[in-house]
Amino acid sequence: MRRTLLAFSFCLGSLCCIAQTAPVEKPKIAPTSQEEYNYATKGLKTQRAQGLDLKAGYTLQNDTELPIGTTTVKIEDLVRKQDNSLACVIAQVSSSKMAEPTYLAIPNASTGGDIFKQYAKSVNDLDPTVAKMVLYTISGRLGGMTSIVYKVVK
Repeated sequence: MRRTLLAFSFCLGSLCCIAQTAPVEKPKIAPTSQEEYNYATKGLKTQRAQGLDLKAGYTLQNDTELPIGTTTVKIEDLVRKQDNSLACVIAQVSSSKMAEPTYLAIPNASTGGDIFKQYAKSVNDLDPTVAKMVLYTISGRLGGMTSIVYKVVK
């Protein structure tokens, strides 16, 4: 009986090991740099005001704009041309409660530390109703992206 249980345990353990798939690795994306964060929050605003071209080596993609009442939130991806990777997501916020548009830079998932703290502070500095509009727009965009990915994977 012991041998049977031991053999059964060995076979079951072997099957479990074989049945496990290798974990899917997340693609390695360079984190949002301080330079990219500063460009997204300050430089892009200045360039647009002066009618200048986008910074060399970058492109803007996936433009989403949502006007709600007196607030408009426009979201764009700042993408590195070199490897077509996401540098950050830019949220341009305009509201009657603000003297001029604010540019928020949402760092990519590989980013940590100080840059995320800077982003959190910029959101906390917004008027609470404006911050809710930003969250609403981002949520809608993520919902749309999730639907597209689900259809592709399915």
